[in-house]
Amino acid sequence: MLANQSSLLSHQRPFTSRLAASVFTGARTVVLDNDFGFDADASVMLAAAAMLIPKLVVVTGDECGGRRAQLARRLLDLVGRSDVPVWRGLDVPGGHDRFVGDGLDLGPEVPAPVDLVAVARDLCGASEEPLLWLGCGPMTNLAEIATRAPELTDHMDVTWMGGWLDGTGYRDPSRASHIVPA
Repeated sequence: MLANQSSLLSHQRPFTSRLAASVFTGARTVVLDNDFGFDADASVMLAAAAMLIPKLVVVTGDECGGRRAQLARRLLDLVGRSDVPVWRGLDVPGGHDRFVGDGLDLGPEVPAPVDLVAVARDLCGASEEPLLWLGCGPMTNLAEIATRAPELTDHMDVTWMGGWLDGTGYRDPSRASHIVPA
């Protein structure tokens, strides 16, 4: 357990769900997949996850040449979690347009992209508990895993927050039923 985790979670014990207990006690690995460097709330979420989740892995989405991974690594180092692996996710067209961290000291480069399927396979095989994949933003990395190795999805619980409603056709608000059933 992290040094500051005990005091942060002391008011929540006993855990009211098996999921919370498995996440906050370190029985379950959590993958946080996000497009860090676009919305400020992602940095806050990363800091909170780093302080509360012992077995955390970070994968960057909507990557733009490794800069999102650099930012995530820098933020994790600042909160004392240099032990958390940061995997550089897939680069996507337009990712550079959605990165607002230019000009920041992002620290050293994160190694080149990894084979996300191999990483997911290793993580799924390392525990009896299903891997918890928490996504906020594009689903590019998870789609790559599900396409190339659909059997891995049997060993994952996925929770996702995402979407974009701006009237430009990216998402049509009148068609939200395909995301959230009525």
